[in-house]
Amino acid sequence: MKRLVFVVAALLSMSTTAVADTPLKGWELTTANTGLAGVGLTCAALPEYTGDLKPASGSVLSEVRVTGPLDLSNGNITVSKSCIKPTSTGYHNNFLVTTTICGDESCWATPAGNVVIKDSDIDATALDASAIAQSCAFLGVGKLYRNEMFGMGSGICFFETGEVHDALAEGNYVHGLRSFEDSHNEAATIRDFVQNAGDTRTVKFLNNRLDCTSGNATGGLFIQPTWLPIHNVTIQDNYLEGEGYNLYLEETGNATYGNVRAINNRFRPTGWGPAATPSGPGYVQWDDNHLYSTTAPDHKGAVVDP
Repeated sequence: MKRLVFVVAALLSMSTTAVADTPLKGWELTTANTGLAGVGLTCAALPEYTGDLKPASGSVLSEVRVTGPLDLSNGNITVSKSCIKPTSTGYHNNFLVTTTICGDESCWATPAGNVVIKDSDIDATALDASAIAQSCAFLGVGKLYRNEMFGMGSGICFFETGEVHDALAEGNYVHGLRSFEDSHNEAATIRDFVQNAGDTRTVKFLNNRLDCTSGNATGGLFIQPTWLPIHNVTIQDNYLEGEGYNLYLEETGNATYGNVRAINNRFRPTGWGPAATPSGPGYVQWDDNHLYSTTAPDHKGAVVDP
């Protein structure tokens, strides 16, 4: 009997662990299970960070409250369980957090890379809308896990990503964007992602909730190769909602895109519609994308076409 109880308990433990380790889908994310709240912390309770706002390579910032814009361009930096709530914006496109280096009238990606931000808040509510309507919560290239981002003009901006490092946004909740005058606001955007020599470099949006509601919204996830091409994009298990187009993909006169995949996403448009692809080659894979339904199994409402 004791052995049977032990085996059952072990199986239950394994089952619980498996469930706990399963990432939440984008449509399951809330303010209670992302960012600091998701790990049982609050911004106000964290001690103020007194270190350099451009941390040295190898730095780890954990359980601190940062009141200035963070420049993580030295690379090999982890920010964990922290609150980034600046009272001013950074020098390049009014960033709140960046991995981009600027000088001599040009900007480029961090050579070192390996920047990780996880289980943290990026909160722009200490700033007026006029100061942050053109800002991004994160600008550059890095890996972002389970963060809550709110109060800024745009959320995750993979800009000036270089030609080396992967980019990943997984389990983040972006919401509460603010506009001012002629700002263009996106919950997330990709503006360049050049192939490397082996064509192994990837940019992925997985299990995020991207809410673009600002008054000047262009899209929940807006993909446009403004100056350089974009390749190897995966968009999977996200919840895309709000104004503008929930998901937008186009080429420009300067560059095109390729190998873009959208799989098992949910859409809740309150603006122009769920998706648009006005130009370029389109998606190489578009599967199982649906309007969000409160009642249908797995929240699969009507099928969405690209």
